[in-house]
Amino acid sequence: MERYIGIKEVYATPMTRGEYNRLRGWKIPEDENESDDGYLVEYKDGGKPNHPYFHGYISWSPKDVFERSYKSTDCGMGFNFAINLLKNGNRITRTKWDKGTYLYREDSVCGLTTGGTLVESKILDDSGSEWSPSQEDIFADDWIIFK
Repeated sequence: MERYIGIKEVYATPMTRGEYNRLRGWKIPEDENESDDGYLVEYKDGGKPNHPYFHGYISWSPKDVFERSYKSTDCGMGFNFAINLLKNGNRITRTKWDKGTYLYREDSVCGLTTGGTLVESKILDDSGSEWSPSQEDIFADDWIIFK
């Protein structure tokens, strides 16, 4: 088998295996423990919806597997992960930056999918200027999605 690494934004909420099976209307197999901790995971970027209460594809993940694979976007993350979020159209910021300062890809505003310039902007005046990361930015672990 080949090795893969994934970077994907998902929506999740804590839910036991039993709660998930009841949500889906499934009987829990005899060899599974319904009190296993885990997460209901919703993928909005692939797969058609598989439950009427959700807009994306849902599945269940055991707690330990999920927590090794995903990190909350409200917690600090490394530059590489933040850049991938930026590439997917998110606005990102560092927790130490002034409130209202964020980065976005100029081409993501226009809906283009290739190329692009990193732009630093203030919300109040939305004026952008080209930005290049410092060594401190590259090694920082306090990147978050700008809200």
